[in-house]
Amino acid sequence: MINNYRNYIISKSRDSLQPGLDWMFIHRDLDGTEDPDDHRFGYGKSEKACKAMIDEIEAELASEGEK
Repeated sequence: MINNYRNYIISKSRDSLQPGLDWMFIHRDLDGTEDPDDHRFGYGKSEKACKAMIDEIEAELASEGEK
C-alpha cells in the first residue's frame, strides 16, 4: 500500500532496517544525493507514526525558513 501525504510517499516497508519499524516515508523531491542536512525520509511503526514524523520535519523546515 502506498499513500501520499504532504508531498511524501508512505509505504509498507518490505525490508525494514530495524525490527518493528514496518513503514517508510520519503519526500518526492529527495534526489538521493548524500546531504547530511536533508532528513526528509525515515521509518516508523505505523502509517500514523510516519505522518507525525513528517509533520515534525515540515514544522522544523518551516521554522528554519522563518529565520
